Amino acid sequence: MNLKRVLSMVVVGLILGGAGWYWWNARRVELYGGVKPFMKRLVDLHGASAKELAKNAPELPLDFVSMEQLAQSAQDIFAVFAKDERFANSRFNPNAVELARRAIQFEQAWDDGRPDDAREAFRLLTAACNKCHAELSVESPPKLQSP
Repeated sequence: MNLKRVLSMVVVGLILGGAGWYWWNARRVELYGGVKPFMKRLVDLHGASAKELAKNAPELPLDFVSMEQLAQSAQDIFAVFAKDERFANSRFNPNAVELARRAIQFEQAWDDGRPDDAREAFRLLTAACNKCHAELSVESPPKLQSP
Protein backbone atom coordinates (compact mmCIF):
# COMPACT_ATOMS: atom_id res chain seq x y z
CA MET A 1 0.00 0.00 0.00
CA ASN A 2 1.14 3.47 -0.65
CA LEU A 3 1.53 6.10 2.03
CA LYS A 4 -1.54 8.08 0.91
CA ARG A 5 -3.82 5.08 1.32
CA VAL A 6 -2.44 4.23 4.79
CA LEU A 7 -2.76 7.83 5.90
CA SER A 8 -6.35 7.97 4.62
CA MET A 9 -7.23 4.79 6.52
CA VAL A 10 -5.72 6.18 9.73
CA VAL A 11 -7.69 9.43 9.40
CA VAL A 12 -10.94 7.56 8.72
CA GLY A 13 -10.25 5.29 11.71
CA LEU A 14 -9.64 8.28 13.99
CA ILE A 15 -12.81 9.99 12.82
CA LEU A 16 -14.89 6.83 13.33
CA GLY A 17 -13.29 6.24 16.72
CA GLY A 18 -13.99 9.81 17.82
CA ALA A 19 -17.57 9.63 16.60
CA GLY A 20 -18.10 6.33 18.40
CA TRP A 21 -16.64 7.70 21.63
CA TYR A 22 -18.86 10.78 21.42
CA TRP A 23 -21.97 8.71 20.65
CA TRP A 24 -21.30 6.35 23.56
CA ASN A 25 -20.77 9.17 26.09
CA ALA A 26 -23.42 11.58 24.83
CA ARG A 27 -26.20 8.97 24.74
CA ARG A 28 -25.73 7.77 28.32
CA VAL A 29 -28.58 9.94 29.62
CA GLU A 30 -30.92 8.86 26.82
CA LEU A 31 -30.22 5.21 27.61
CA TYR A 32 -32.14 5.77 30.85
CA GLY A 33 -34.99 7.53 29.04
CA GLY A 34 -34.77 10.71 31.12
CA VAL A 35 -35.17 11.55 34.79
CA LYS A 36 -38.59 9.96 35.48
CA PRO A 37 -37.80 6.52 34.01
CA PHE A 38 -34.38 6.65 35.72
CA MET A 39 -35.95 7.34 39.11
CA LYS A 40 -38.57 4.62 38.62
CA ARG A 41 -35.82 2.17 37.75
CA LEU A 42 -33.83 3.18 40.84
CA VAL A 43 -36.89 2.64 43.05
CA ASP A 44 -37.48 -0.80 41.48
CA LEU A 45 -33.84 -1.82 41.93
CA HIS A 46 -33.92 -0.53 45.51
CA GLY A 47 -37.00 -2.64 46.22
CA ALA A 48 -35.42 -5.79 44.76
CA SER A 49 -32.26 -5.26 46.81
CA ALA A 50 -34.31 -4.58 49.96
CA LYS A 51 -36.27 -7.80 49.41
CA GLU A 52 -33.04 -9.81 49.15
CA LEU A 53 -31.55 -8.18 52.25
CA ALA A 54 -34.78 -8.77 54.21
CA LYS A 55 -34.26 -12.52 53.92
CA ASN A 56 -31.55 -12.14 56.60
CA ALA A 57 -29.54 -14.93 55.01
CA PRO A 58 -26.05 -15.49 56.45
CA GLU A 59 -24.63 -15.17 52.93
CA LEU A 60 -25.62 -12.86 50.10
CA PRO A 61 -25.88 -14.08 46.50
CA LEU A 62 -22.61 -13.54 44.66
CA ASP A 63 -23.97 -12.03 41.46
CA PHE A 64 -27.17 -10.22 42.34
CA VAL A 65 -27.96 -8.16 39.26
CA SER A 66 -30.39 -5.74 40.96
CA MET A 67 -27.76 -4.71 43.53
CA GLU A 68 -25.11 -4.25 40.85
CA GLN A 69 -27.46 -2.15 38.71
CA LEU A 70 -28.61 -0.11 41.72
CA ALA A 71 -25.04 0.72 42.69
CA GLN A 72 -24.07 1.63 39.12
CA SER A 73 -27.22 3.61 38.41
CA ALA A 74 -26.84 5.61 41.62
CA GLN A 75 -23.38 6.61 40.43
CA ASP A 76 -24.84 7.78 37.10
CA ILE A 77 -27.09 10.34 38.78
CA PHE A 78 -24.92 13.30 37.71
CA ALA A 79 -25.17 12.35 34.02
CA VAL A 80 -28.93 11.81 34.17
CA PHE A 81 -29.71 15.06 35.97
CA ALA A 82 -27.23 17.21 33.98
CA LYS A 83 -30.01 18.85 31.92
CA ASP A 84 -32.58 18.95 34.74
CA GLU A 85 -33.26 22.22 36.61
CA ARG A 86 -32.51 20.50 39.94
CA PHE A 87 -28.90 20.05 38.82
CA ALA A 88 -28.35 23.81 39.36
CA ASN A 89 -29.70 23.64 42.93
CA SER A 90 -26.90 24.09 45.46
CA ARG A 91 -28.17 21.09 47.42
CA PHE A 92 -27.96 18.71 44.45
CA ASN A 93 -24.20 18.08 44.43
CA PRO A 94 -23.79 17.22 48.13
CA ASN A 95 -26.84 14.95 48.04
CA ALA A 96 -25.76 13.24 44.81
CA VAL A 97 -22.21 12.74 46.07
CA GLU A 98 -23.53 11.20 49.29
CA LEU A 99 -25.84 8.93 47.29
CA ALA A 100 -23.03 7.74 45.02
CA ARG A 101 -20.70 7.23 47.99
CA ARG A 102 -23.27 5.14 49.85
CA ALA A 103 -23.96 3.10 46.71
CA ILE A 104 -20.26 2.28 46.39
CA GLN A 105 -20.06 1.28 50.07
CA PHE A 106 -23.14 -0.92 49.65
CA GLU A 107 -21.72 -2.65 46.59
CA GLN A 108 -18.33 -3.21 48.25
CA ALA A 109 -19.84 -4.69 51.41
CA TRP A 110 -22.08 -6.98 49.34
CA ASP A 111 -19.25 -8.09 47.05
CA ASP A 112 -16.98 -8.71 50.05
CA GLY A 113 -19.57 -11.06 51.50
CA ARG A 114 -20.33 -8.99 54.61
CA PRO A 115 -24.13 -9.14 54.92
CA ASP A 116 -24.34 -7.09 58.14
CA ASP A 117 -22.19 -4.33 56.65
CA ALA A 118 -24.23 -4.51 53.43
CA ARG A 119 -27.46 -4.05 55.39
CA GLU A 120 -26.02 -1.05 57.24
CA ALA A 121 -24.68 0.44 53.99
CA PHE A 122 -28.10 -0.12 52.40
CA ARG A 123 -29.78 1.63 55.33
CA LEU A 124 -27.45 4.60 54.83
CA LEU A 125 -28.06 4.52 51.06
CA THR A 126 -31.81 4.56 51.70
CA ALA A 127 -31.42 7.51 54.07
CA ALA A 128 -29.40 9.38 51.42
CA CYS A 129 -32.12 8.67 48.81
CA ASN A 130 -34.89 9.87 51.12
CA LYS A 131 -32.95 13.03 52.02
CA CYS A 132 -32.41 13.82 48.36
CA HIS A 133 -36.11 13.22 47.62
CA ALA A 134 -37.17 15.42 50.52
CA GLU A 135 -34.95 18.33 49.49
CA LEU A 136 -35.14 18.21 45.70
CA SER A 137 -38.26 16.37 44.55
CA VAL A 138 -40.76 18.33 42.47
CA GLU A 139 -43.44 15.68 42.91
CA SER A 140 -44.45 13.58 45.87
CA PRO A 141 -41.38 11.37 46.34
CA PRO A 142 -41.50 7.72 47.28
CA LYS A 143 -40.55 6.95 50.88
CA LEU A 144 -38.00 4.18 50.55
CA GLN A 145 -37.70 1.56 53.28
CA SER A 146 -34.69 -0.38 54.43
CA PRO A 147 -35.00 -3.85 56.02
